[in-house]
Amino acid sequence: MKTGHLRRCALLCLTVTAWLHLAANAKETTVVAIGIAMPLSGPAATFGNSLVNAAQMAIDDANRRNPKVAGRDIHFKLVVADERGNVNNAALAAEYLVKQGVVATIGNGSTQTTLATTKIFGDAGIAQLAPSTSAPWPNGQRYTTFRMIGHSGQGAPLLVNYLIDNLQVKSTAIIDNDTVAGRALGQAFKERFQARQGTVLISESIQFRSSDFNTILNTVRLKQPDIIFFGGLGDQAATLARNMRRVGLKTGFVHGMNGTNGLNFLRDAGAAAEGVIALTPGMPPEKMPGWKNFEKNYLERFGGNINDYTTISYDAVQVLVAAVREANSFTPADILAALYKVRYSGLTGTIAFDQNGNLRNPSFTIYQMKELRWLPLQTYGGAR
Repeated sequence: MKTGHLRRCALLCLTVTAWLHLAANAKETTVVAIGIAMPLSGPAATFGNSLVNAAQMAIDDANRRNPKVAGRDIHFKLVVADERGNVNNAALAAEYLVKQGVVATIGNGSTQTTLATTKIFGDAGIAQLAPSTSAPWPNGQRYTTFRMIGHSGQGAPLLVNYLIDNLQVKSTAIIDNDTVAGRALGQAFKERFQARQGTVLISESIQFRSSDFNTILNTVRLKQPDIIFFGGLGDQAATLARNMRRVGLKTGFVHGMNGTNGLNFLRDAGAAAEGVIALTPGMPPEKMPGWKNFEKNYLERFGGNINDYTTISYDAVQVLVAAVREANSFTPADILAALYKVRYSGLTGTIAFDQNGNLRNPSFTIYQMKELRWLPLQTYGGAR
């Protein structure tokens, strides 16, 4: 009896000691919250969920490395907010993330929703990495936002040069979707095209999400430009391509930096997708170091839905993790300062920022749809 009692006491002591050890270790682990705001409902939900999936993959990969900061174990946590693809909800999502105590954030799903949140994060002193913002900062004010892709002023001239030098394009119609991003892209394209002695026969805006291109296409039929350049969203570009085919226009169709290059455009445009040329931020997947492993892991976990910006979202998290290491701190101010020093070799290339929060040496790829496949024609920048 006495021996059994002693054994039970010893076992109890060991159990209590182990529990106290685990509790002590748990207390020593600091949770570091990184936010992400994307459209998780509404028309852009497929796009937004893909970026959130990639961000979670990056968080999990970072935690597997057992990160430490200032000698303390840390655990990264992703805090997700649905901005629903509109500016009002984007602002609410930003305020929610600030209240949740995130040390940095990723977002948003579009230029418009990103610009609706920059001041909120700036006032809170929280770094924001923008994976899909291509327009210039309004009035030069970017607050604490860093751009994960090249902007339209960098990409549009490359596209114009390719069209003139390789395809001998001499005249164009320019249509934008009357948004900040669309107007900036259309203007950058126009300025470079005219500087290269090209002729702009038409320059028009159409309402965001409108599907009525009849008036513009009638003008195109009369003036007969070599190409139509469209600065707008991928689904709207697909509608324009279908309308061009419906009215029998043989004019070339060129689109830039707003989600054309993907399976959704092919699905929506159908046979009208053939021959379309698109400018996209980043390099082709086959040129990305680690792409095959990333694709395999993503598909096994989420079953599909990789778009042009999925890998950018993954890299955005890894850049923030690198900034935490560089700062040896998990306070927002230290992370913000460290982002100017980080040089991270990621899936999408080498990521480093200039003093204006722009990506140094951004990459762009020009694609063309041929026989139901996007084929890369030319890649620029992104040197490692």
